[in-house]
Formats: sequence, structure tokens, C-alpha cells
Amino acid sequence: MKVERGLIRSDYDWSLNLLRQLGRHHLPTLQHSFRTAQLMGRLTEQAEGTCPVFNELLRRYPRPDVVKLALFHDIGKIFVTDSILARTNNHLTHKDKALLHQHVPVGAAICNGFTGFPFPQRYFALMHHADRNATLGLNYLRQTDFPAYLLLQGLETIDWLAAVVDPARAYNGQVPLEAAVRQIQSAFRNTSLENDPRRIDPLWQAPFTAMINSGVDPARLPVPNNVDDIDSHWSRLVNRFG
Repeated sequence: MKVERGLIRSDYDWSLNLLRQLGRHHLPTLQHSFRTAQLMGRLTEQAEGTCPVFNELLRRYPRPDVVKLALFHDIGKIFVTDSILARTNNHLTHKDKALLHQHVPVGAAICNGFTGFPFPQRYFALMHHADRNATLGLNYLRQTDFPAYLLLQGLETIDWLAAVVDPARAYNGQVPLEAAVRQIQSAFRNTSLENDPRRIDPLWQAPFTAMINSGVDPARLPVPNNVDDIDSHWSRLVNRFG
């Protein structure tokens, strides 16, 4: 099936089916995905027009595509057992963590099925949960495709924020929004992490601060309460972000 760009009719049935599967498998992960998508859409709204690199980023990866990437960033967790998804990091064995990490390449393969999806599959594994190989990949990407690198860093930041403020998803314990924002602001400024993905590129600082100052509360964003709610929340994303 040919899928065109953006959150539009051509990928409606397949996308909704995948999201329903995720919701039946583990509802908190589905809810997290909708929070992440909304926050990423808002972040890019704040970034647009602020500097040439963001203009280039959104020219290459229009906002509907960025929102879709955020919405499906955890879709590979359909194939991770719900018992692992329900545990905190403190109760995950090394084997559990290895199985959990497999959602990244699985998600990449699923998203590669969207034939109009413009984000290269090889970048998907760099998107979150960085290990040494991902760190090397991100540093290489920073030199070779800076807009894509910037997009990945923005998404990982939003992914972390959406997770830690949500009591159903905070693997290491829920973090108050103010404390989470302080940690992110510190990561913008920490020059000692020059070659570490924990340092978020300072270009994101102004858009991120503007988004937070707009009054957005990630924990209060509307998300599906059950599988039957997915259609209406999908429509809300389309109406807001295209």
C-alpha cells in the first residue's frame, strides 16, 4: 500500500490498526506516544522561523511527518511482553532490558513500511535509548546531517519529558514537571557533555523554554483512555498539526 506524506487519509487504516494493537497490548505506552506526538508538534511550532537550521529541518521533515515519527516512536513495543513494559528499571533483568531495547529496530522496520515516511530507517535506531553505538552514530550524524541530528535530539528530549512526568510510565519514579524542566535546561548548558548525547543541543533551548512558558503540562495533555478513543485523538492531531 502506498502511503503518502503526513497524517492523511492514505495511511489512516493501517496507522489506526497499529495504534489499536499497541493500545490493546499496553495502554500506557499508547498514551505516552500521543503525549510525545503533541509535545513534539508544539516544540516545532515554537522552533519554526527562529533560525535557518530549524527552517531547513521543517522543510525536509514537515511538521506532520515529525508528529508521526513521535507518535510511532514506540510502536515496536507491540512485540515486547506487557509484563516487561509494566516493570520499573529497578526490576528489569539484563535479559529484560535487552528484550525491551529490541523495540527500536522492530519499530524502525514497521515505520519503514510507510513508503512515504521520509525519515531514513538507519536513523531510527539513534532516536532514543542511546548506547555506545548510538552515541557514535549521533556524533557522526551531527557532522553529516545536522538537521536530522537536531530532530533526533529534540524527539529524545520530548520522549524523556513525556515519560518522567507520567506516573504510569516513569520507570525510575515520577519526576515533577519543574524538576524535569530543570534537568533539561541543565543539559542544554552542560558543555562538559560536548560529545555525549545527554547534552541537548543549545539550539533547542529557546523553543523548549517557549513551549514550557506557554503553560503546556505534559501530564495533562489529552490521550486515549481506551482503544475506542484512538480515532478521535488521531483526528485531533490531524486538525492541530496537519
